[in-house]
Amino acid sequence: MGKPRRCSPAFFEEEVRALHDKRHNIRQLQQRKVLGTESFNNLPDDIPLPLVIGTKVTARLRKPQDGLFEGSIDAVDTQTATYRIKFDRAGLGTHSVPDFEVLSADPPETMPKSSFIQRQRPRITYYSTPPRPLVSFHHGTHLDNDPLIGGSPLRPGLSATGETTSTVGGFPVEFLTLMVQLSKILSHKKEKISKLKDMNSQAEMVTSYGKPITSEFKKRYAALIMEFEVLN
Repeated sequence: MGKPRRCSPAFFEEEVRALHDKRHNIRQLQQRKVLGTESFNNLPDDIPLPLVIGTKVTARLRKPQDGLFEGSIDAVDTQTATYRIKFDRAGLGTHSVPDFEVLSADPPETMPKSSFIQRQRPRITYYSTPPRPLVSFHHGTHLDNDPLIGGSPLRPGLSATGETTSTVGGFPVEFLTLMVQLSKILSHKKEKISKLKDMNSQAEMVTSYGKPITSEFKKRYAALIMEFEVLN
């Protein structure tokens, strides 16, 4: 039948479908749900990592007001592909926004696409007698959840297909991703600590002059403490 005529309704439907497919495939990569490489050939070489809690963003909001507003990520929902955004403007509150309508204030962290989909085949070594393991491992869920043990070459049976975990520089991709996310969370925490120190200094200066602390200051201080609890 061929491709639909450009700017026809069928053309736009096909373009929207292709866009949804690309977004879905990127989410699959971000969540390590890679079943094959065929669906990822048309994706960019660098895949953005999911945003983490505390990231400053600009998001599209339609209700209670329609427009672009600044805020910070309060929670991440991978099931619905949304971020819960706590907006800075008074009266907007907190709302869930689709991930494709959220833009980080900082340049996004990325990882090469090949790091997500690359699989290294284990070398096959033949022995006249079964080799004795250097270390005895007791299988259990605590090992399955350990990113360092999961990437160890001494651990047998890493996958049902006989393939090892994707690695970059000898480290599992999932472990590196967690380290990047942890680094960003610690960076946000450091920023909040600096703000908290400034507010403590302001409060000490105000009380030293015998003046009362305003309710607006108390609200901002309480909101900052709540942000700390979310980051923790």
